[in-house]
Amino acid sequence: MNHDFIQKLTLIVQENLADEDFGPDQLVHKTGVSHSTVHRWLKQSMNKNISQFIRDIRLKKASELLLNEDLTISEVAYKVGFGSATYFNRCFHEQFGCSPGEFKKRELPIQTETLQTRKRKFSKKYIFVVAPVLLLSIIILFAIEKYNLLSNKSPLEKSIAVLPVNYLGDPQHKYLADGICEDIQNNLAKIKDLRVVDMNSVNLYQATQIPEEGIGEELKVGALLKITFQETETDIVLFVNLINADDGAILFSERYNSDQKQLFATQGDIALSIANVMEANITADERQRIEKIPTVSLIANDFYQRAREQQWKYWINEDQQALRNAKELYSRALEYDPNFAPIYTGMALLEWNQNVWKTNISENYLDSVLWLAEKALSIDKNNSDAYIIKAEYNRLKGFYDKALSEYNKAIQLNPNNWMAYFGMAQLYNFEDLSKTILYCHQAASRHKGVMLPTILRLLASSYSSTGFPEKAEHYRHEALNLDFDSALYLLNQETLEDIPTSIQLLEKALTFNSSNTVILQHLAIYYSFAGQNKQAFSYLNKYMNLNTTPADLTINAMHRIAYIYYQQEMKDSAAYFFNLQENSCLEAIESGRYYSNFLLYDLAGIYAFNGDKQNAYLWLSKFSELNKMPRWTVDLIKTDPLFETISGEPDFKEIVARVETKYNAEHERVKVWLENNNIRLE
Repeated sequence: MNHDFIQKLTLIVQENLADEDFGPDQLVHKTGVSHSTVHRWLKQSMNKNISQFIRDIRLKKASELLLNEDLTISEVAYKVGFGSATYFNRCFHEQFGCSPGEFKKRELPIQTETLQTRKRKFSKKYIFVVAPVLLLSIIILFAIEKYNLLSNKSPLEKSIAVLPVNYLGDPQHKYLADGICEDIQNNLAKIKDLRVVDMNSVNLYQATQIPEEGIGEELKVGALLKITFQETETDIVLFVNLINADDGAILFSERYNSDQKQLFATQGDIALSIANVMEANITADERQRIEKIPTVSLIANDFYQRAREQQWKYWINEDQQALRNAKELYSRALEYDPNFAPIYTGMALLEWNQNVWKTNISENYLDSVLWLAEKALSIDKNNSDAYIIKAEYNRLKGFYDKALSEYNKAIQLNPNNWMAYFGMAQLYNFEDLSKTILYCHQAASRHKGVMLPTILRLLASSYSSTGFPEKAEHYRHEALNLDFDSALYLLNQETLEDIPTSIQLLEKALTFNSSNTVILQHLAIYYSFAGQNKQAFSYLNKYMNLNTTPADLTINAMHRIAYIYYQQEMKDSAAYFFNLQENSCLEAIESGRYYSNFLLYDLAGIYAFNGDKQNAYLWLSKFSELNKMPRWTVDLIKTDPLFETISGEPDFKEIVARVETKYNAEHERVKVWLENNNIRLE
């Protein structure tokens, strides 16, 4: 394609820059050339599709506005045609390696830099723009060199998202259309050879004006499934289109006519057809699970679909009336088919969300949830959601092996269940951080919804604990760009390696969220480590006012509270919390809870402070025998005031050296693992 035509395309986009609805179709229409021709020419000359060409022009203009105009980030986003500031932030970060806010604050590098210098700067966190020519070279360099498990995508990748349904009909019946789309998504998710983004992530786009290409780019998928639902007097009509997310091309288009009796079979046919078009390998077991009919009762299914709609409203808005409606509708569904397994998992999830935060761990903790999950599995042994519920039950009760087994069963039945991957990541956080990193990436590639920042922060923590601070900072920024939670961003930067700086970060975090109990607790602890007992006691009082009972306290905070009380000459309170911590540690260790490894250290600290050196060294020795040590254990054992009376002794120094040696070995092991899995560390 000649230079004049590129200029023509560029001018058309620039003239429509502020129009967020201006996309590939509008550009093609204005050129008078076919969509496929423009796409082919852009690919041949610039290796871009039409959406990428438009987006690059928008982002280039955005960079100019950030440097030359006094505008907010949102104002810049809207001026260059982004309908969502969050989507703009993400695209900008992918293009330039930093957020718009960071870009605006940075000084421009001089133009006389050598290519070697620019590549060195690229390998760090930020990339800066100095001129249009340099901009293009940086974009190309960035596209070639940057690797990220969360953003690796190609047009042929076997990954898909099912878009929110386009519903044509009576709004009161939309629940049926939503249910059909979710069931098709669930069927696709059963195929291991496909990566399927969960419905909760996709439903966030129901009220947005982001074009389909933008949704595909944001979700990092190769294809989008678009379903239009129309109900007639005699049957249901589904118009199904599979769209290439890279260039908007239609890969598959079909009309399905079905009555309600055949809906489950039709849903299975659609999923299998889509998988075949995407050339996904489908095993015999997967096909059998997709074709399984969960109920023959139309009335039971209708009540079930209505219950799911109300359950979704409860999750989104904490609507108590919706909660009551969902319970009632599930009960009505059971009247017509007591062997409809998904009803029991739906009821279990309702019970879970109501009670999971209400009680401390006890023998009957959420037993009703477990019973409902077991009931679902007694009807359908292939119910993935039931295994997830059992896994979460065992994880929260601290039963590591049982939880791990249930998560694995869930993944075997649904290889795209992000909750299972994230649950596994949390379990391995106390055993093997390389697996935490792996499973966080697996979860993040399938879930782009409200829990993504939490997944990314666990990922950042794992990189930090294994000694990769730049990687950790990258994912902290990713999380910040998604939810703008500055308090959490600052909180997660703390480190005992630099206590004064950590205190400054925590104080700043508190300005964003003055009632955050974690920040208050950490401020109290850090001030106590710094020997500033007055400030420690002040923050402890604020923390305790928000945690009125021992059950509200985290399991490894009570001995820190005791130490602060002791420094204030409040010996009875100190003894009470030391005793509470000791009993909690011993109970958790005896029960084999998955987080109990690091309670060995807490027990040793209690005994050391109380002058029981024999037990202090006993538990310290057990702790030092652990195979893997995260970075924070090295910093903690070197600065912990609870060990002040024995910190100069040869036996203690030997244990410290052993802990540090094991951390260094773990750092090298994870480094090799990351390299073997092609995860770059720049």
